[in-house]
Amino acid sequence: RALADKCAFAGLDLYAADLYEEGARRDADGAGRAHWYRLAKAKRRCGKHDAALGALRAAIDRAPESTQLRAVETAWSNAEANDDDEHAVTIDAFLARLPPVGNDLAIA
Repeated sequence: RALADKCAFAGLDLYAADLYEEGARRDADGAGRAHWYRLAKAKRRCGKHDAALGALRAAIDRAPESTQLRAVETAWSNAEANDDDEHAVTIDAFLARLPPVGNDLAIA
């Protein structure tokens, strides 16, 4: 778990998710609420929203009294329901919005 935490801190979410998942697979009984919540956050940052909700529900199973986890589940579920690609911008479309780059910094 320590290496997964370091990866998550460094923004290496794909590695963190894999390491958290491997830890949960190897020691399912030892993986508590915090472990599953960290896995859920890493999966969500990787864009794996269904897997993130699954891991979050596993965390809730380990701490059913946690109102924080239930609130996160509600927020993530609502975000998924309202998620649309209407506001998504392709890289080409984004670059087209940028002003043209001039050669004004060239040395004469």
